[in-house]
Amino acid sequence: MTAERTPLYDEHVRLGAQITNFGGWLMPLQYTSIREEHRAVREAVGLFDLSHMGEIRLKDDAAAQRLLTRDLTPLRTGRVQYALLCNDDGGINDDVLVYAVPEGGYLLVVNAGNQDSDFDWIRSHTPDGAVFNVGREWALVGVQGPGAVALVQRVTSSALGAVKYYAFIEGRVADVACLISRTGYTGEDGFELFCGNDDAGRLWRALLEEGQADGIRPAGLGARDTLRLEAGMRLYGNDMDDKTNRGAPAGSRPEAGGSEDARSKYSAAWLSGVAGWATGWGGQLGKRLLHARLQHRDGLCASCADGATNAARHRRPREGFAGGSGFPPLLQTPSSQMTQGGKPCQT
Repeated sequence: MTAERTPLYDEHVRLGAQITNFGGWLMPLQYTSIREEHRAVREAVGLFDLSHMGEIRLKDDAAAQRLLTRDLTPLRTGRVQYALLCNDDGGINDDVLVYAVPEGGYLLVVNAGNQDSDFDWIRSHTPDGAVFNVGREWALVGVQGPGAVALVQRVTSSALGAVKYYAFIEGRVADVACLISRTGYTGEDGFELFCGNDDAGRLWRALLEEGQADGIRPAGLGARDTLRLEAGMRLYGNDMDDKTNRGAPAGSRPEAGGSEDARSKYSAAWLSGVAGWATGWGGQLGKRLLHARLQHRDGLCASCADGATNAARHRRPREGFAGGSGFPPLLQTPSSQMTQGGKPCQT
């Protein structure tokens, strides 16, 4: 099958990107090096083409509540929520972002390689005319890093300071009509900008030009993967798939419970509930996800795990890494390299 191209494909070729096939799409793997692009996102601003991601418009509220693993009733218009789309056996078809749109119903942002199968699955469980596959009509540009908010604010009249994390507004960015979403897949602050395909190149070039003084770099899939891994964000097909958490009896979806992460973007109630079935359904379970909660973002020394004093006693070496948002560089500094007052911990 011929790989698809995003509306920004020619921009990537012009910038000399190394192109790869990802989920059936020709995408930039890197422009210079993964390391340089990773650092740009952590220290300045990175610009991503995310147009391969799928978008599904679901207008049936009851179907959305039934098919997704999160309770959508508290989700207010203009807010976003992370959820899973599961099959009848409890396996994970996809992980998605759910946007409560002003027109009613929801917009689901799904993974590139799953957008058609997700659409078919949802359509088979909803009334006619309730779901639409609109992903190939939209482009999506990510602006991520400690300088991202200031950069986007300079090219829009919308008040971005009022847009909370996992919220969105409609506005114009560089005179392009956009849905401006304060979301991302890097562990940094920033925005994901949805726009029409015909406007994507103009938006991309405007952000690159305006961001020169901020040290902006286009970033490819390689850096996106190292960034999300460092931030502890899962990747469908690698960390989970339709065999993950499979084996629970159909219809036995867990209800309430789970860790505090259930109140944020992870569906901990669902995942911890499914993991709990392992003892009774271990023979049918292919893989299961387990959750660990980091108590302090400053990191924990393996030999000094007293959470009450750890943050004050230890700090991470900053050489070679500057976390713009303060997110822990989990993969950069193993516990053996934690420091106490600038010296290796001896306790």
